[in-house]
Formats: sequence, structure tokens, C-alpha cells
Amino acid sequence: MNSNLLPLLFFHGLDKLIFFSITPNAPYSALRDGWLSESDLALYFVIQIFCYRLFPLIGGFLADRFDKYRVILLGSVLQAIGFALLCVTTSSVQLLVAGGIVGIGGGILNPAIYTSISQLAGTKSERAFSIHYLLINLGAMLGPLVIWPLFASQSLYILIFLTVAFGWMVTTTSSEFHTVKLTGSSGLMEPLRDHVFIQILLIFSGIWACYTMIFSSVPLISSQLGSQFEGNVWLGLNSFTVLCAFIWGALRSKITQRNINAWNKILIGLGLTIVGILCTGAATHISIIVLGVVLLSIGELMAIPLLYSFVSNYAPAHVKSRYFGFIWVAGAVGEAGAQCLLWAVANPRIVCFVSAGFLIILTLSNRSLRQKIQAMV
Repeated sequence: MNSNLLPLLFFHGLDKLIFFSITPNAPYSALRDGWLSESDLALYFVIQIFCYRLFPLIGGFLADRFDKYRVILLGSVLQAIGFALLCVTTSSVQLLVAGGIVGIGGGILNPAIYTSISQLAGTKSERAFSIHYLLINLGAMLGPLVIWPLFASQSLYILIFLTVAFGWMVTTTSSEFHTVKLTGSSGLMEPLRDHVFIQILLIFSGIWACYTMIFSSVPLISSQLGSQFEGNVWLGLNSFTVLCAFIWGALRSKITQRNINAWNKILIGLGLTIVGILCTGAATHISIIVLGVVLLSIGELMAIPLLYSFVSNYAPAHVKSRYFGFIWVAGAVGEAGAQCLLWAVANPRIVCFVSAGFLIILTLSNRSLRQKIQAMV
């Protein structure tokens, strides 16, 4: 693997650590302290997620036209301002604004990060995206479970290490990487003209529709079965399972060289995701929910890095950042659709079944992707 990837992965790993430490926990602390209402808490997450999922369109467009590290720097500075506001504000209005700034900053930098990984990884993109996905989940686990409980608003000091990591990342990358080369069309919506990519976006939306159940339907079903926890332990279980599955897979690959082609691996991952969310929807005991979340977590680890790797190899170089930007929008469609359905029917089990059914239909109707994925991943 390209040694220049290490500082890039280290930088984004730290970025996700501080993101998951502060972004979801600062508003809950405000709620406990009594100066943020439950309705404002809900509005905070709507604003933050909306910006985080839609601004990758802008970030992808900028990253295709300008030096990617300048785009990463812009997004990082905006995020840092938002983090600082979240840690010091005692005003609900300022907290809502801070959530929006964090979302905008993260949305701008993410496509540039993914395109940079793609460019530096070369033919090793599957491994690079797998490691990157592992680091995201490590941050999602350590941030809310370790960093924020121990340091609270002092978590902001991680920004010092993040600044050092950015400097390391920039100085160790060859000058050719920063060169801007524009060819072909530069339209913002160029990726939507690609019917193959549309199929990939639909699969991503189906995966995220199932994944978002961890934040809503899974805790609600758990509560129905008489098991209530302090905080969302299911998100922690998800991240911990991804970590364990990655380590197990890495160790197993050293013992046996069993090759599974890319398409079959994606199918297995999608199948495990579907079975996992169906188990959760049909659960009659807490242990079945645990099994469901574990299967879903392993499934997403198998499918998502390979899908990213396919996009990395498939997308035209001059619009690659925009391709990655639209993947984030697909996540917004899947997550928002599932959560809106839960709001409408108020039955978490039905939403689990519908989300699984949606992913089943998308999986069966996209068999034409098989040859393209096997040829490129």
C-alpha cells in the first residue's frame, strides 16, 4: 500500500474521532443541563445531518476543480469552528448554527478525502477503503464511549493533533498529486447521467436505509422487549463488530488464501445486511436483536468498501469527487426515507421489514452490475 496513504488515513481517522466525540454528545449534554429542549435537539440533528449529507455535492465539485487539500483544509476549518462553538456555547440558537457549520465542513471535505484515497491507493483501493472504513468505526466507538465521557468539551484539544496530521499529510504527498487537471464536462450533475452509477447509488441508499435502523427501530424494539440502556449501545455494538470482523478477516487471510470474487462478496454482504435487519424486525428476545446487529455490521463491512472500490476504479478522473459526493446524497435518501416511514407508521418492526425488502429488490434488480464490478474490483 502506498506509504502516502498513511498520513491521509491517520488524518481522517482523527477527524472522525473528534467528530463522533463532540457532534452527537455536546447537544445531549446541553439537554441534560436544561438549556436545550427535546424539540431543539431533534432540530439540531436534522440540520446537522442535512448539511453533512448534501454539501458533499459542493465539496465534490470543488475537489474536481481545485487542489484537493485546499478543499480538505476549507472543510476542516469550518468543522473546527463548529466543534469549538459546540463546546463553548450555552445558547440553543448558537448550538443549531454550530451543528450546521459542522455538517457543512464535513460535507465539503469528505468527497476530497475519498478521491484522495482512490488516487493514492491505485490498484489496492479495496484494502485502502477497508482500512478507512475500520478507522471510521473505531472513531464511532471510541468517541462517544471513551473520549467524551473522559474529557467532555476538552475533547476539542484533539484539534491540535489534527492540525499536525494535516501538515504531515500535505508535506508527504508528491507534488503531482496537487496538480489540477481539468478535462471533459464539469457539470455538477454529471454523475447522474451514468445509469450504472445510478444503480450503485440505489444500492447504497438501501444499505443506509437498513443501517439507520440502529439509531431508531433497534432501540425501540429493544425497549418493547423490556431492555433499555443508557445511550445507544447498538451503535457501539455495530462499531465493535466491524472492528472484530476486520481483525478476524486480516488474520484469516494470512492462514488461508481463499479468493471470493468481488461480486459474490458484495452479494454475501448485502445478504447478511438483509438477514440482520429481518432478525431485528422479527426479534422476540434481546439476543436475536444482538444477532441481527452483528450480521448487519459484518454485511456492511463486506459490501461497502468493495462498492467504494468499484466507484474508485469506475468513475472518470475529472468527475471522481462528484461521484463520491453523490454517494453521500444516496445515504441521505436511504436514511431520510426510512426515518420518515418510521415517523409515519410508528411501527419499528414494519420499517425494518420494509427496509430489508427495499434492499432485496435493489439487490435482485441490479444483477447487470456483476460483470462490471468483477472486471474493475
